[in-house]
Amino acid sequence: MYSDRRPLRRFLLYLLIAFVIIYVIRQPDSAATAATQLFAWLVTVIDAFANFFTGLG
Repeated sequence: MYSDRRPLRRFLLYLLIAFVIIYVIRQPDSAATAATQLFAWLVTVIDAFANFFTGLG
């Protein structure tokens, strides 16, 4: 079944990718810091879930 939101999602994805590419090109130091912080946050969240599920059983 065709979704009416599919073109909008594709457009938003391309817009996000374009923003990231422009951000990386124009401000590489800031982009690297943001990527490092995002990765650290992701590791923290995964570690919290691992500790939660380990504590269950």
